[in-house]
Amino acid sequence: MVPIEAVGVVTVFAVALAFSQVSLSQGVLSDAQVIKIDEQAGKIGLTHGPIQSLGMTEGGKTDDFKVKDGLVFNALKVGDKIRFAVERVNGEPTITKIEK
Repeated sequence: MVPIEAVGVVTVFAVALAFSQVSLSQGVLSDAQVIKIDEQAGKIGLTHGPIQSLGMTEGGKTDDFKVKDGLVFNALKVGDKIRFAVERVNGEPTITKIEK
């Protein structure tokens, strides 16, 4: 029989590991350049480097991404160089953070 203290330690460790994985995926920013802005569709087109949170290990790709915060359209223009974080929201790659 496993002592209750051991179960508690394992549970705390598992929760800490899960939170650290979430923090890592949200904290890793990828480099990109804005090539298209489609405010009506809620997306921006980027030429980007590797995106660890999506398992994209190759750079130099061009993709359209949904934007979580629509206010970003007021701050971006085609040609801007940015750093961004992306996560899957309802199964769709969505930009959750942008830095100019």
